[in-house]
Amino acid sequence: RVLLRLPRALALEVPPDSGPLGVEPDFLAALRCQAHETLVQGVPASSALMVALLVCRERLQNDSAFADYLDSLPTSYPTMPLLDEKPSWDADNAEVEDELQDSAWIYDGTAVRLLASSGQGLAGSEGLKAMRRVSDRLGASWPNATDAQLRWAAASVQSRAHARRGGGTILLPVADCFNHSPSNANCEVLQHADAIEVVTSCEIDPGEELLLCYGKFSNAELLFNAGFTCWPNEHDCLMVSPTELLASAEECWEGLKPELLRQRLQQRLRHLDASPARLTAAMPLLGSGIPAKTITLLSGLLIDEEQWKDLVEKGGDGELHDAWVADSAEGHALRCAVLGCLLRLLRGVVGLRFKATSMEEDAEALKKTDAALCALPSGAKVALVRRQNALRVRLGERQ
Repeated sequence: RVLLRLPRALALEVPPDSGPLGVEPDFLAALRCQAHETLVQGVPASSALMVALLVCRERLQNDSAFADYLDSLPTSYPTMPLLDEKPSWDADNAEVEDELQDSAWIYDGTAVRLLASSGQGLAGSEGLKAMRRVSDRLGASWPNATDAQLRWAAASVQSRAHARRGGGTILLPVADCFNHSPSNANCEVLQHADAIEVVTSCEIDPGEELLLCYGKFSNAELLFNAGFTCWPNEHDCLMVSPTELLASAEECWEGLKPELLRQRLQQRLRHLDASPARLTAAMPLLGSGIPAKTITLLSGLLIDEEQWKDLVEKGGDGELHDAWVADSAEGHALRCAVLGCLLRLLRGVVGLRFKATSMEEDAEALKKTDAALCALPSGAKVALVRRQNALRVRLGERQ
């Protein structure tokens, strides 16, 4: 059953097919050009950045066709810690505990800190700098926007936009009002050439909330990007940085000087286009709990120089994947080496992340926060909601 049908011209998207309603073709052409250049230069979230600039410009236009929609958006996003001038995880005194705040210790070891350190957040300081660089190249068609206005637009896109079919980012009025469910969604978004539809995916009872699944995001990703969490969340995971993977792999090597070894493995990381690994307790362990891409990456860090040249430099990354899945003594040995590397990682690197508290203490802190939230009026809940979200992330990753 179709719940909503939105003409494509009422969507804010980059790259645009024909162009959002009322937006001048010259500005769209300049935006397309900048989107292409930033993509070529490897700017993170380049299409989302362009949509944020489009949103900001329309917000500042007196006669924008999107004025009613943009006026309906939140004026601020107080539960997005990324927007804080000084995020809680950067607090000067991590030892101070306030049961009404999202204290710094809660974020210690979590993927929220990992995501923040990567500089990938569109609404963060690095995203703001990138928006300024691009807007300076748009010329006279770009209005004079403040940092606050740019970050509002960035937060709106980061927390509400969808992935565009075929690549890119799309902000869908009305469709962006549906809440997220990681496992009980009853609606889905269909993107057609001329329109966007929201349709039901099952029978829905009268009064039942309409829910979309935004994607298989962990609570750390939901909190970082949109300022909310789900509890429980079946997509929670332990996120490990490429640097941590490299450090664990280094322990498997002998006979090389540390400086030479680090240089060699860093070159391999760059060649394999390393990204944070998402580890879960799912079965089978190899290929599900540990994603195939992560196993391939670790295999590339563990094989000797001769194998690296034969498998990767000559054959490509596909040969490296085939090497660890092979039903042979060599494939078995490589899989065992990968598992040994991950075991050291969990014991030595990840095991130190959450040392400040036990899992039982985290669970008790979340229980107290949930109880305190029930006793407060809605207008006084923001600080406690932030604490609840951070504790859900911490506990979800530990579980």
